Amino acid sequence: MREVHPALRNLYSETERKRKPKELWISNIVFCQRFEFLNYVFGSSSKITDSTLAGIYLHTLIQSYLEKNGYEIEKRVEIDIGDEWKLVGRADAVKDVVIEIKTTNNYHDVKDYWIAQANIYAYILNRPKFEILVIDKITGCYSTYRFKTDNNLAKKTIAAAINVKNCIIKNKPPTGRMDSCVDFCEFGHLCKHVVEL
Repeated sequence: MREVHPALRNLYSETERKRKPKELWISNIVFCQRFEFLNYVFGSSSKITDSTLAGIYLHTLIQSYLEKNGYEIEKRVEIDIGDEWKLVGRADAVKDVVIEIKTTNNYHDVKDYWIAQANIYAYILNRPKFEILVIDKITGCYSTYRFKTDNNLAKKTIAAAINVKNCIIKNKPPTGRMDSCVDFCEFGHLCKHVVEL
């Protein structure tokens, strides 16, 4: 019998999926402050789909190649946001630049929140540049987008994390994106109606 790949083991592992107290996740903060609030309060119930598995497979292939070329893979990134809270994440690959890998159905499109995510990683790791590698899950076609680290954008991300932290402490949800994401977000049903928990 073949061995279970470590990426799949981590995906299904309760210890990997469980959130540590007083840690907010960069990938969620940049996507939607209310999503991170609800994820922290209730935990995630997201389902693992074929699309998720395809993304993991592509990440693993690319990270294996980058690791052979001297990149540190899945580097933990964290910054103190006060009151013993941390903003944390994992950069896909780090060397002289940060590389963030995104799998999607449209490799010609870079989301603002992807830029914010890779930017805060580069800011915390003191790298002047970062790249976002966007790969089409079906065709394997890709585009690479290169950026200079933007300190002001990083400070906005940190401010957003501090806002979510304060909202958790006060038990009052922050403002959400309230766009089409509510139709596919695992908390969409709550987000449309939540005023105060």
